[in-house]
Amino acid sequence: MTKTSLDLLVSGAIAPLLKKNEFRKKGLDFYKTTQDLVFDVNIQKGKVQQQAYFYINIGIYSPELDRTIGIAENGQPKEFECHFRRRIADLINAGQDRYMADTTTAAQITTDLDLAMDVLDKIRSANDLVKLMCERGGLENYEKLVSYLALTDNHTLLKTYIDALKKLLGDDKRWPFFEGKMNEILKSHGKEYGIFSIPFS
Repeated sequence: MTKTSLDLLVSGAIAPLLKKNEFRKKGLDFYKTTQDLVFDVNIQKGKVQQQAYFYINIGIYSPELDRTIGIAENGQPKEFECHFRRRIADLINAGQDRYMADTTTAAQITTDLDLAMDVLDKIRSANDLVKLMCERGGLENYEKLVSYLALTDNHTLLKTYIDALKKLLGDDKRWPFFEGKMNEILKSHGKEYGIFSIPFS
């Protein structure tokens, strides 16, 4: 089988760097599993006319988070099943959202992956991941996050997260729906407070 430009990029630039950082390849996903977390670097193909390009997606998953809220653990989650998901450009605050499937982009990809590894190296526990979700997750997996923070009585982070969502969505017509949904979650876990009456820890 003839190797494509993307195949050459993966084998020549992406795979060696990720292997050095203890990731293992499975298809177009690279996984790293620690005691508390699963990291996934995913290569997503795309194509416009005759120009092939691809995205690099980052996912972080916490078995502890799912255990705490009563959901079965996922031993090897796909990127879209992770609790925190971002394109690499968003994770490292870079301008470029996608890469051309061309070996001339290898240097840029290597630079971006190195920066991403620096970010991921700081995420070492479920608590680190939850903080990241509160700071940068927006509405993604908000139901799981609110449940986890309520069940672990992490009132400080819960209030921080609610305040961030209110600032993000306060003028949005959808806000009453999300406010009601989060209050339902708190009530379902036996909490007597609402999202705007969270007790101080």
